[in-house]
Amino acid sequence: NIKTVQKMVGVCRGYHKWLVSSLHIRKPVSWAFRDITYSKTYKPKGETKRRPFELEEVRRLLSAIVDQGDAELHQAVLISLYTGMRLSEATHLTPESVVMRGGIKCFKVRDDAKTEAGSGRIVPISPALETLVDLSELKVSTAEGAYVGQRFGALKTTLGFKRDVVFHSLRKTFVTVLEQRYVTEGIVA
Repeated sequence: NIKTVQKMVGVCRGYHKWLVSSLHIRKPVSWAFRDITYSKTYKPKGETKRRPFELEEVRRLLSAIVDQGDAELHQAVLISLYTGMRLSEATHLTPESVVMRGGIKCFKVRDDAKTEAGSGRIVPISPALETLVDLSELKVSTAEGAYVGQRFGALKTTLGFKRDVVFHSLRKTFVTVLEQRYVTEGIVA
C-alpha cells in the first residue's frame, strides 16, 4: 500500500544520506529521492478494499460463533466490536488489563501494541460488553491471536463472506457505528 511505499522510500533516503555523510559515496546523487510523488489512487494489483460489517452480518457471524461453541473467538469478536481493538490487542487481554480510570472500568492495552499510539492506551469498557464477556476469565496466549484469526477467517469463508471483510473489519464497524452517532474521530481514535 501507499504507506509501505512511503516508508521504503524514507528508509532508502536515510540510507543514502548516511552513505554520503560516511563518505561511502564520494559524489552524491543529487536527484536521488527528490520530487517523488505518490499517487493517491495507488493500489497494489489484486488488493481488495476492506469494509465494515453490516449489522445483520454481525448478527449472523456471532450466531455462527455461538453455534460452533468457540468461546475464545466469541470473546475476541465481542471485545473488538465494543472497543475497536485489533485482533492482537483483544487476544492479549488478561484480568490485570482491566483498570479503573475516573470511576470507569477500562482495558489497558499492552505496552507493545502494534502502534505507538495504541501502546498502553486506555479503552473504556461498555457496560453492555461486561454483560457479554466475563472479564475475570480473560486469558492470553502468545500464539492465540493467530489461531483466533485463522478460525475467524475459516468461519467467515464458510458463511460466504468475501475477501472485503476481515477481522479488522470489526474495528471498522465499531468506528462506523460511532460516527453514525456523531462521535468525532478524535474521540473514537
